[in-house]
Amino acid sequence: MLIRYSLYFLVMALYTAPLVGVPVMPPDILRDWEHGAVFLLVIHEFSGFIFFGHTLFSNIWAMRIRMTADHATGVMARAMLRKMALGITAPTSILSPFAGLLLVNGWFGGFASAPWALAAYVAFWIMAANWSAMAWLATDETRHYFYLVRLAAFVLILVAIVDKNRHD
Repeated sequence: MLIRYSLYFLVMALYTAPLVGVPVMPPDILRDWEHGAVFLLVIHEFSGFIFFGHTLFSNIWAMRIRMTADHATGVMARAMLRKMALGITAPTSILSPFAGLLLVNGWFGGFASAPWALAAYVAFWIMAANWSAMAWLATDETRHYFYLVRLAAFVLILVAIVDKNRHD
């Protein structure tokens, strides 16, 4: 378990490289392939869809169980939600920004040419850090500070969307 959590923190540490100016480019095989950008876009969008769907529906499921079931079932639901967070949400909150980063650097000219992408990248980095911290601390995700961090990340994504649409 310690290895898995440490791996998430290592990946997140590597994800800070673009934030301090270290470029991360797609591998040559994807840059040379005429459909490389489409492949990365599919990975990016599919992982984002899984992330959003799991986050939304697992929270609805957990709240419904907590409201209607006994205490023991509520405890089981929270434990199951934590496992799903480690198995689904944490990897997709890492995979989606990575694929997006490769797309932005390989085909859109990097963060300097696409400032909206930097805001989205930082938002997903915040969500990955939030999920990793929650898993590392082995605490209940219903703590208000986890929701506040997640809310800040979603607001940052909305800012990125508005910024991108304003520049198009």
